[in-house]
Amino acid sequence: LINYPKRQMGTKIYGGESSHLPLKINTAGVIPAIFASALLLMPVTFSNFALSESEMLIDFSSIESRFIFDDEGGVKSIELIQRNNAHRLIEEMMLIANIAAGEFLEKHSKNGIYRIHDTPKDEKLKDLYLLLSKLGLSLESRGKLTTKHYSSLVEKIRKREDGKMLETILLRSMPLAEYSASNKGHFGLGFPVYTHFTSPIRRYPDLIVHRIISHLIDVEIINTNYKKQTMMEFAAHCSSTERRAEDASRDAIQRLKCNFMKDKEGKTFKGIVSTVTSFGLFVLLDDLYVEGLIHISTLPTDYYHYDPIAHTLSGERNRKIFTLGEKLAVKLISVDIDERKIDFELDNPS
Repeated sequence: LINYPKRQMGTKIYGGESSHLPLKINTAGVIPAIFASALLLMPVTFSNFALSESEMLIDFSSIESRFIFDDEGGVKSIELIQRNNAHRLIEEMMLIANIAAGEFLEKHSKNGIYRIHDTPKDEKLKDLYLLLSKLGLSLESRGKLTTKHYSSLVEKIRKREDGKMLETILLRSMPLAEYSASNKGHFGLGFPVYTHFTSPIRRYPDLIVHRIISHLIDVEIINTNYKKQTMMEFAAHCSSTERRAEDASRDAIQRLKCNFMKDKEGKTFKGIVSTVTSFGLFVLLDDLYVEGLIHISTLPTDYYHYDPIAHTLSGERNRKIFTLGEKLAVKLISVDIDERKIDFELDNPS
C-alpha cells in the first residue's frame, strides 16, 4: 500500500463510477476478486467494527451536495449526495487503516504526526449546558465528558423536530480537529489514537506517515530523519494549510451557488434557519442547499435582542422570536457574485 513500483492499471468501481487505480498484480480477474472481498467485508461495515476501538462515534447528520453542470459549464442543478453501502464500506476500512497506522506509529516511533481532536472547552460547555437544561435535556456526564455522552444525546434528539438545530449546536460546541506531533486522542471519533494514513484525497500528512512507516519497516527504503521539532513544524503547517484549503473550497462553492441563484432574484423559497447572529438570520434553502442572509434591517420593524446561548433573535415590542432550526418562507432579493453574498427577506412578513 505504501511502496509501489511501476504497476499495471486496473479499474476501481466506487459509488457507481469508474476511475483508474494502480494495482500491483496482473489485472485479469481482479474486479471479481475485489467484488467478492467487498461482499465478505460488508458484515464488518454494518457491525461497526471500528466501534470496538471507539467509545462510540458521534454520528452527526450531514448534508453534502454536488453540482450538476450543463454542456457550457454552468450549474444546472444542485443535488444531495446519497451515501450508499459502498461509501460506508470504504469509510469503515479507512477508519480501521488509520487506527492501525496510528497505533503502529505510537508503538514503534518516537516521532510521528497524529490527527487529534480535543475535548470541548469549558466556556463552550457552559453555554451548551444552559441551553440543554432549558429544553429538559442533558449530556448526562458525571465527571469527565466522553464521546459516548455526545453520541447518546445525538441519538436521543435525532427524531425531535428541533433535532437538526440541536445537532448543529452540539457540533459547534466542539473544537476543530488538527494535526499534532503528540498523540492526544480523537474526541469526535472516540479513538485513543488516530492518524491520517489513507483518505479520499491524498494529504501531505498521509505521505509523512507513509514515509515514517516505510522507514520503520525497512530502514533502507527511505531515511526520514524526522526529528520532534520537524514534526511539530509539519503538524502546525499542515493544520494551517488545511484551514486555508477549506476556505478556498468554500469560496469556490459559494461562487458557483451565487451564479446558480443569480437568475432567480425575486423568487420565493422555503428554508430553515441555519445560523442566528446579532446582525440577522442565515437560511438554508430546502432542496437547493443554498444559504443566504436575512439581514436584521429587513425583519419587521422592532428592536431585536440576540441571545447567543438560546440562538434566538427576539423582538422587544412584537415579541416575535426567530430561532435556529425555524422554517421560513423567504424571497431572494439580491445576489452579489463578486462578494459571494446571497440576500433574502421574509416572504410576506407580518
